[in-house]
Amino acid sequence: MNVAVCDDQLDYLNLIQKKIIECFHEPEMELNVYTFSTIQDMLNSTRFRCYEFAFIEMKVENDRGIEAAYRLRKLNRACQVVFISDQYYHIHEAFAVKAREYLLKPIDTKQFQSVFDYLMDWYLHQNVKFVIPIRELGRKRIFNVDEIKYFETYYNDLEIVTVDDQHFMAHVKNRYKLRPVLKSRWFMQVNQSVLVNMKCIDFLTDRNVILKSREVFPTSRKTLFQNHLLFEKFLKEQEEKELLKVMPHCHASRWYPTFCDISPMGGSKQHGIDEFLKYYDIDLSSTMAFGDGGNDIPMLQHVAISVAMNNASDEVKSVVDYVTDDVDHDGIYKACLHYHLLEK
Repeated sequence: MNVAVCDDQLDYLNLIQKKIIECFHEPEMELNVYTFSTIQDMLNSTRFRCYEFAFIEMKVENDRGIEAAYRLRKLNRACQVVFISDQYYHIHEAFAVKAREYLLKPIDTKQFQSVFDYLMDWYLHQNVKFVIPIRELGRKRIFNVDEIKYFETYYNDLEIVTVDDQHFMAHVKNRYKLRPVLKSRWFMQVNQSVLVNMKCIDFLTDRNVILKSREVFPTSRKTLFQNHLLFEKFLKEQEEKELLKVMPHCHASRWYPTFCDISPMGGSKQHGIDEFLKYYDIDLSSTMAFGDGGNDIPMLQHVAISVAMNNASDEVKSVVDYVTDDVDHDGIYKACLHYHLLEK
């Protein structure tokens, strides 16, 4: 596996290289990290090698990060780009060149690990194949991850069922040794005999896993919870933390004890206000915002005048300039009167 890092700040160039090496945990794969302080050196190197991932500083060589990513992906469309910057800078252009992630400086170790794990999951999903000796064919057959719907074991026999409903039988000397391999990133063990491709799952109940093709497999709540796939109508704070472990490119903001918003990293009401102000050429000093939930806090801390509704949580009230009446008693109207924006 080849990884490119492009940054004209030597300290960050070395830091990112070090973090990539620390985060790589695939003993059967070879990792090569190549560092470049100029865009042209990175592009020239593509004549000798292809890169699976590229970490590019957005402001490299006077804000040429987007150009670097565009030119790199033109040479190698399979390369996954991660932008690095000290602010959410040109974020829309970043995703226009299909960047996988956007990391902020100073780089948080846990966040970097999550992003790198996410990239590795994507890469392995695209490239890992299962080579299984098939009894009726008398030879080994290669299966892509997306090709398999589920595995089912019968003593020392393994049945492979594909998404197009082909059935293959293989002999496995020790079926228990097979489970850790298949279960890993893409398969969920729903009971003692069945491992299901998680992409084929339609929905879950307390006792069953139902596939998109309508097969039903019995399971248990304990099994679902152990696989981090316990979906409920309400999301508690601890469950939110577990969910974000498998969504490193997102963040959560809670606006009720059992509800929260999950948004792409960089997406927030604060960011929305900044884009609005930029479009209409309005200064931040002329802004005022109202909120009542935890997802409003970044916005309230950002604007010139912040107002909490009386039905807001104590956490929200603690960060605002003024607390008005609740939503059912003309709270916004009364706040506007308080700040002399309206007359009675």
